[in-house]
Amino acid sequence: MPTQTATALIVVPPVGTQDQMTPVQMKNIITGPKILDDMIENLQREEDKAEDEFYKSLANDLANAALSVGAIDKYQTFQAKKETLVAKEEAAKELQPFLQRLIDDLKVKQLDALKSVIRYELARLQGEAEVEKDKAELLKEQIESLKALLDELEKPARTAAKRKKE
Repeated sequence: MPTQTATALIVVPPVGTQDQMTPVQMKNIITGPKILDDMIENLQREEDKAEDEFYKSLANDLANAALSVGAIDKYQTFQAKKETLVAKEEAAKELQPFLQRLIDDLKVKQLDALKSVIRYELARLQGEAEVEKDKAELLKEQIESLKALLDELEKPARTAAKRKKE
């Protein structure tokens, strides 16, 4: 039976001046580097996938007919897509220092509010982890139950097969 965890209530200090960030803005900033890393990773995978698709398509075309002008068109399309992905990847990498500067700025100018936002985000993530853990336990129980039922159903068939062999 899944257990429920109590959610911690964390009070974020109010924003005092125009220069101060809201809790949502702070959360977006502190989670930004991870999101950016994921984006870069996805762009790299997309680039690899585009290259694989191009090579497979070219190999398929060559298996069916001699090289034609269509292959050049496919190559140009592939190159354009690859260049776009590489440009996005490079731009994402260039954003990383800016995000770090924003985080460093928050550490200096709004340390207490930043700590509160981080505590809240930690509590939220820990709550999500508990829910996932409970889901995994429930799935394990369902798997074991189904295995037991299948074993029970197959048991008479195995016994009958053994008798036939004897």
